[in-house]
Amino acid sequence: MNPADYGSKESEQARRLARMTQGMRLIDIDNVSRRTIIEGLRGNRNIPNFDPIMRVHHVQRAKAEFIQAQSEQLLEIVLPIRSFNEIGGLSSLKSYLKTRSTLMRQGLNSPLVPSGLLLAGPPGTGKTIIAEALALESGFNLVKMRNIQDKWVGSSERNLELVINLLKDLHPVVVFIDEIDQALVRRDTGQSGDSGVGARMFARILEEMGNTSNRGRILWVAATNRADIIDPALLRRFDRVIPLLVPDVEESCCIFANMISSIIKQSYNNIIVAYGEDLQQSGRRDASGRPAPTREDIDKFLIVAEKTVKMGLTGAAIDIIVHRAIELAYEDIIDTRQESTQQVFPLVGSRHLLAAIDDYKPNHNRIVYDHQALLAIRASNFHSVIPPLPKSGFFARIQGEDGRIDPDQLEMAIREIEHHLRGGRYI
Repeated sequence: MNPADYGSKESEQARRLARMTQGMRLIDIDNVSRRTIIEGLRGNRNIPNFDPIMRVHHVQRAKAEFIQAQSEQLLEIVLPIRSFNEIGGLSSLKSYLKTRSTLMRQGLNSPLVPSGLLLAGPPGTGKTIIAEALALESGFNLVKMRNIQDKWVGSSERNLELVINLLKDLHPVVVFIDEIDQALVRRDTGQSGDSGVGARMFARILEEMGNTSNRGRILWVAATNRADIIDPALLRRFDRVIPLLVPDVEESCCIFANMISSIIKQSYNNIIVAYGEDLQQSGRRDASGRPAPTREDIDKFLIVAEKTVKMGLTGAAIDIIVHRAIELAYEDIIDTRQESTQQVFPLVGSRHLLAAIDDYKPNHNRIVYDHQALLAIRASNFHSVIPPLPKSGFFARIQGEDGRIDPDQLEMAIREIEHHLRGGRYI
């Protein structure tokens, strides 16, 4: 085993490997070991006495296949490829999650390990990436619950029990529920026509999410754009309700600085591109070999970040802009390339980013995004998880110098923005 993956001591390595293969049959563990040996030998044919290493990603891939088969396709396996390094900004949230992921790797059933996290805010603010990075950093498998409801009597409840029992057997695991306000709606009013199936399933999920014995074993991570329509009983199951808002200038600079490496990683290294010209990066990396831009690297994006913040753009929009800038850089190569056998790859400068920003037409309603941000702040359950808010618009008066939210001013801002969205008509 690789000490970097499982720890430095043999006993620690064995314990962590056992934890990662929890629930897998002996034959499945044997298969992943054999696969590791074969893949290792293929890549090291000329090295005598090659000692194969069972790395974390080998175990995760084998366990993902096992979960997929055993769940009868009711669980969708998500293979995380982006870490916290690929997330620009959100420094306090990343610090909190890094500490918890370390405890989760150690298998500690600690009160410091959350049983549920709800990420709330406008679309494109990084909710899915946070769940992906948390799974990658903790070494857990990341699964999504598919539609478990069936038309046959008793099938829906059976599917739910199958999924819950499998999650318990295969812990540790991160369960991600996207758009939870739609996936798990408010409690049944008795008028749905499903003979109470929805209400019973909802109650069963609430029971399991609130089961303290799952802490450190099953981590429920959910995302929502509309925290206000989540059932209060469901909202109470989350240890932290964290608002993810439109990034400020500093966060946007960090997003730009990390975006190229994230794009390359998402393409599985099939795209060759880098920042160049006036955006040339230092190439600094941390101890694990992941990109770690310097302060000087980040500050080079100040001009473009100020423009995107003025337009109210999220991290997802910045992703689109950087992709467009890469296209423009490729077009430069096509226009100016001389006949040569040497491979040339594009270097993205600020002129490409500025041209992409100038070409970009925002297709979202900023007032709606502000409304969703305010609702996320209302739903959050700790002042410490709320980032510094803009000193303009609807946010100007709701946060004090100490970072605490004035609930009266928040409600007033929500009423004002809802009044605006309804065209000035109160209902």
